[in-house]
Amino acid sequence: MLVNTGIQFITVLLALVVVGFFGAILVDVLRRRRARSQEAARLAGDLRERALKGGLSEEEWAVFERLINRLNRSLVFEWLQSRKGFNRLCSVLLDRASGEDERRSLGNLMRKLRMALGYGVLVPGQPMESPRELSRGQRVWISGEGGLFLAGAVATIDEYRCTVAMAIESDLSGIRPGQELKLNYWHENDARYSCSIWPDEIDNKAKILTFSLGDQAARIQNRAHFRVPFTEPVKAAVQYPKGDNEEKSGLDITDKSSFAEPDATLSGKFRNLSAGGCALVGDMAVPTGSCLCFDLLLDDDKLESVIARVLDCVTVERNRHLLRCCFENLSDEDREIITRAVFRRQREMTVEDAGGTGSRGRA
Repeated sequence: MLVNTGIQFITVLLALVVVGFFGAILVDVLRRRRARSQEAARLAGDLRERALKGGLSEEEWAVFERLINRLNRSLVFEWLQSRKGFNRLCSVLLDRASGEDERRSLGNLMRKLRMALGYGVLVPGQPMESPRELSRGQRVWISGEGGLFLAGAVATIDEYRCTVAMAIESDLSGIRPGQELKLNYWHENDARYSCSIWPDEIDNKAKILTFSLGDQAARIQNRAHFRVPFTEPVKAAVQYPKGDNEEKSGLDITDKSSFAEPDATLSGKFRNLSAGGCALVGDMAVPTGSCLCFDLLLDDDKLESVIARVLDCVTVERNRHLLRCCFENLSDEDREIITRAVFRRQREMTVEDAGGTGSRGRA
């Protein structure tokens, strides 16, 4: 009997331990769930206040709340903390929409929410996450098979659809609904982007092209590698490399006073320019590893004592030598000035190639 009592005691004790263990787990799960709920409520309150201050109405926020009730609210409010997450939420909601009318209504609501939360305006140099971040009035170029290349500007846009007003001289008669085209656009001080579109409405008389927006775009040209023709004259002080290793010249390029007594002086013309360097044709051959010091005139800006290292030198004809150079110790401010000038010139060249946008597209 004593043995049976002991066994019963141990059994009860083990049961209590097991119950206590799983009870502790349950309490921890409930505590975590409560903490997540409280965090979601806090984020919801902060986002609601931010959206209402940004111009969204109480009724529009209520509609948005009903939409996200279909989803994991905690995850939704996490997404809404960033532009990238906002774009992802737009894609999820549009994919769940049941029809064209619902998608259009949803696209309009999400565009208002984007602007209210401050995700509609990008700072210079901030990469675009999605073509949905295009803005009204932004210039775009439509390209396709057979040499199709048309210029225009965004007339209307929401998170679902975009309407582009093409240049008045544009001929849209060769574009068919559902035909795959490329939408090309620039973002100031950042890069050139391209994404596929399939227009569903083409009005050749009004020069209007309408299509649904996707959420992916290819960043096809990095800002540091933009290169444009640049033909300004140049006069540069030259310091030859010191020592046997041409690549490590031994020059103190942080001390620009060292160019006060240069080894030589080069005259010539620039060939091209980018934020990373330049090419120029000079009247003398310059050894690889040498450093040039020159002033750079860019529209209304003048950069003084810019230093560039010679990467290679090729003789193109007598007394004409092509030098490819990279900038050294260029300040962030000066690089931004060059980037803006290069970017401006590339856009001008694109407009020239497209024949200009005429008076259209600036709604």
